[in-house]
Amino acid sequence: MRRRFSILLMALIGISAFAFDPGTRIAWVYSMRSFVNQGVYARVKLLSNREMALVYNTGDILYIRKKSVSDKSWGNPIQVSVDNTGKYNYTNAELSELSDGRLIYVWNARPKEEGEYPYKIMMKFSDDCGDTWYGEQDIYVAGVTKREGCWEPVCLEMPSGELQVYFANEYGVADNNQNITLLRSIDQGKTWGDETVVCFRDRYRDGMPVPVLLQEQGGIAVAIEDNGIDGTFKPAIIYSTLENNWADGPVGGSSENRWEALRSDCKLSANIYAGAPYLIQLENGETVLSVQSGEGRDEPNTQNSALMQVYVGDKECRNFARKSTPFQFSDSQVSVLWNSLCAVDSTTLLAVSSISGLSSQNGIWTATGRLFNSMEIENCEGRAERYGNFSPLYLGAEGYAHLQVKSAWDNSNLYLLFDVFDPVQTLAEEGEPMWQSDGVEVYIDPLNKNTGTIASGMFKLLCDYSGQSVYHKSVAGVWQEEENDIVCKSSLTQTGYTLEMIIPWSNLGGRPETDFGIHIKLHNNDNNKKFVHENLSGGNGDKPNTWLPCVLKGQPTSMISFVKQNSPVCIWVASGAGGERAIQYEINGPVNSPRLYIYAMDGRLYSSHSLESASGTLPLSVPDEIVLLKLVDNNKVLDSQKILLK
Repeated sequence: MRRRFSILLMALIGISAFAFDPGTRIAWVYSMRSFVNQGVYARVKLLSNREMALVYNTGDILYIRKKSVSDKSWGNPIQVSVDNTGKYNYTNAELSELSDGRLIYVWNARPKEEGEYPYKIMMKFSDDCGDTWYGEQDIYVAGVTKREGCWEPVCLEMPSGELQVYFANEYGVADNNQNITLLRSIDQGKTWGDETVVCFRDRYRDGMPVPVLLQEQGGIAVAIEDNGIDGTFKPAIIYSTLENNWADGPVGGSSENRWEALRSDCKLSANIYAGAPYLIQLENGETVLSVQSGEGRDEPNTQNSALMQVYVGDKECRNFARKSTPFQFSDSQVSVLWNSLCAVDSTTLLAVSSISGLSSQNGIWTATGRLFNSMEIENCEGRAERYGNFSPLYLGAEGYAHLQVKSAWDNSNLYLLFDVFDPVQTLAEEGEPMWQSDGVEVYIDPLNKNTGTIASGMFKLLCDYSGQSVYHKSVAGVWQEEENDIVCKSSLTQTGYTLEMIIPWSNLGGRPETDFGIHIKLHNNDNNKKFVHENLSGGNGDKPNTWLPCVLKGQPTSMISFVKQNSPVCIWVASGAGGERAIQYEINGPVNSPRLYIYAMDGRLYSSHSLESASGTLPLSVPDEIVLLKLVDNNKVLDSQKILLK
């Protein structure tokens, strides 16, 4: 019996196959969303004593509440300040811990009546972690109308000890424009110097600044809302080196020190509002940006029903992508505004929002996010137990149903074990598609094509909680159901179900060299009344270049390239410890007289080898960097492939 086999290189030798969207992703935990209290403009800061401090205002009064990182509930509110004259609303609180241990609390004083009392930026200090406060002062006084007001202050301490307060400013700015103004103190906040304009786009409104000192390059990055990018407000970053410290004057609209925050493939349409940014930096140096966004809402060009959207950027405060949503609401009456972020530790993030439009508990909410950046799958060959610990990745932002996953691999299979919390399991109604049942869907790009749309050679497997499954392969971008040898095992638990997927590498066209793309989707059907189809954070099943990098750990270090198609032959191009190269092969099914030819690119034949035994090693001693492998059976060329050797 004659059977065709072919060579399929998973990656060029010497060139990394890793091509998927690297970097941190945030999995928000629906079950850990928490209402704190009424209020608005809440910010949370992690203090050096591992306490968390929440600042906000309710009506005219400014507060702080504290708790330890491990506590679930916040301590009693401590009043920081109130305007006893009744002239002002105190709002937009911000908190910073200084290097000398003091806390500085800054806020916006907004007059209740227009035209009589000025808008102000104010501040106060604490020496005892926020229990008591002193030294209240006005540090900036603007005009008496909104058109000449000042807004949204935030403090930053420089390495030199200089204190800086950034705020949005309309005072003295013509034509309803707005700039970002900076105040400096060189005496620990006792006195403040004249203002400096750090950015201004003529005829537009730069607003809501949030500065960060970047860890590695040490510059100052400030997130702002900018309505001069494209249509309504979008997030932008302005930047100065520490040495320059804004000495070159205002960063204009076309300056190289101003850039759009979102990566080009995440660019928002002109009519989508995305304002009120908040910016932090993680322990690993990556930056995280939130905005209140109208994307996907009934009024996309306003904040009326905006939701908090969170993006992750690089260490230079660029290329924000891998969007996630801490508070998911489909109700267009709900808005999630005036948001902030706090990194709790290297694996946990806190989102803080002011939510309105709910039937009850309107006010300040927090959401907890889990941080992860890839899926590492361990080799289970020779292990007593197939699976180790749960992977850091998690799905469960859109409802109480959530999953965790364990994984493993060996020379024959990829193993995925999903533990799903879903107390009520539901199958799709008769005639409805399987994805309307409770279950898990996995997408795999074994060839690292990393394309923006589905391409040939990609696969997806859907398994419902009862163990039924359907398997598709993409042919020219179209999903086609395909026969397979995959095993799906299901089991009910007290809180939901488990699904184990055993996927032979042969059903994926062969085992990837080391890295490939994977995407996971959780389907939850609540009694055929509400359907949730949740994607793995930052990913989209229709866009493979958003899928998660997946790494096979425990590969033989000598393996350079792994080749395998749905055929009886496997081929490796491997190197030894001394750098010598060889071809290894294995015949797993019937063939007649297969023979491998190795050519130079000018047609010269280096060598030919009969594949007679069930497996073997062939020498690969060639001077060229590129060779041509040709497979022949009974004097008929079956396939050929160029290989780059470096």
